[in-house]
Amino acid sequence: TPMAGAVRKQTLRTSLNELALDPDNTMVTSRGYAIRQLAQLDEPEITRDLIDLYVQQSMPRALRLVLEESMLTRTRGLPYLVRALDEHYDYLEGSQSPPFRLLVPSLVKQDNRDALPALVRHMLDHETPADELLLVVDGVIKLGDASVVPTLEQFVQLYHADSTFSQDISALA
Repeated sequence: TPMAGAVRKQTLRTSLNELALDPDNTMVTSRGYAIRQLAQLDEPEITRDLIDLYVQQSMPRALRLVLEESMLTRTRGLPYLVRALDEHYDYLEGSQSPPFRLLVPSLVKQDNRDALPALVRHMLDHETPADELLLVVDGVIKLGDASVVPTLEQFVQLYHADSTFSQDISALA
């Protein structure tokens, strides 16, 4: 019956999420497999699940790489990617910056121009981590058109003398 199929899918989704969140780091290979299988499910909410997994503080780097790779295969749930950009770092609130390494490549691959305003805000936000700023700027360039040129010029004017870029000027270039 259709209802039994929905229950089975929900159970599979829940089971894969639980395995991916297992704190046993000797199971990284199994956890990576669970993430890949989860990414293949059709429900749009899986995209949100993958984002939630990525931002877990205890998630090993190897699994973050699997999540980044898996997110590139997703074609459903794209509004969750754009909504994730609504997050901003705030020390007092205890909120973190969005996971740009997970979000931006997927948004660019899907040519999701709805994300452009949020990416521009992050590009101009002094709290955006410098090591991820190049990714954000690249996303603005790839998703934008001629209308973003003045904003990019403003960005260069604001930060051309910032010591943050003394070692790597890629984001400014």
